[in-house]
Amino acid sequence: MTMGRPRKKRKDLPPGLYWSEGRGFYYYRVLRGETTYAGIGKVNREKAIKAWVKITNRAELETTAGTFGELIDLFLRVELPRVKTEKTRNEYQRQCEKLRQRWGAEAYGESDSDSVARRGLRRAVFHRHLRDCELRGGATVQANHDVRLAHRIFEVAIQQGLTEYNPVGSVEYITTKPRKRELTQADVDALASAATPVFRLMVRLGEATGMRLTDIRLLRVQQIHDGIIDLAQSKTGNDQQWEITPAVQAILDEATKLPGRTVSMYVFPSRRGTPLSEPSAMQMRRRAVKNAGLADLQFRDIRKAAINEAKRQGRNATEFAGHSDPKTTKKHYLNEPVKVKPIR
Repeated sequence: MTMGRPRKKRKDLPPGLYWSEGRGFYYYRVLRGETTYAGIGKVNREKAIKAWVKITNRAELETTAGTFGELIDLFLRVELPRVKTEKTRNEYQRQCEKLRQRWGAEAYGESDSDSVARRGLRRAVFHRHLRDCELRGGATVQANHDVRLAHRIFEVAIQQGLTEYNPVGSVEYITTKPRKRELTQADVDALASAATPVFRLMVRLGEATGMRLTDIRLLRVQQIHDGIIDLAQSKTGNDQQWEITPAVQAILDEATKLPGRTVSMYVFPSRRGTPLSEPSAMQMRRRAVKNAGLADLQFRDIRKAAINEAKRQGRNATEFAGHSDPKTTKKHYLNEPVKVKPIR
């Protein structure tokens, strides 16, 4: 797809779809030769994207060559704009390019037998990929992610009427074990002591709330008001309102003294007042871990420890974590054994 200038606003919208702030409506416009314009109206983002899909869906579905690479293009055009968070969209794009390099030129079939006849992608291809990764060890989690994304790409192709066959169905994924890093209070204190001032405060807020690093890194001053922190989680989009306890207030007060804060809209900014980038935050973490003499400590370990502490205090761990499904909390975050009372 031909791309125009990079967006400065509303980066969550696909190419050609725009939002008029003054008039309060969405519209589609492409300046390529003769201008193409279509008003969409005063609808929400989801409905606007559905209208965009119909507008842009015309020629592409009629000129398929029958390769998996074209299904990847369809996914990027139709499904990717529906993803709300920029981080997840970027990750999908990265993964799609990996899938394109591996299987992009392969044919796909409209049925199992058609796929066999065309020597196209079949269930055995994805099954063999997973088993090979499992035997070699290493990137087993990434292998699962790649195949799950292929499954989703085929589901979108089925919805669009390009095929009735998903060769990734019923594939046996690699069984992976949840991360088991046990974090002590001494670990957190050592990390905070060895960190830069801005990262130390981010660690302390993560310790108190279990927020993800991305949500802390991009926390804006405007989100703090009336004794609460308004948070729409970057990964799930779930809304939370965090009560500002005395401990959290002390962290926020100290953050006002950080370099760059006087000219920034972010609570934990860089020295220039810009939002702290993810690579910068990762570098701060690695340096603090090394200086503190700790081993294999991720920021998500702090989040996990906070969620477990919330459960010990009788809180709802799923609500504290901001998850939609309790199974996610139990599988990936809760690491304490279940306490069982004897019958006698």
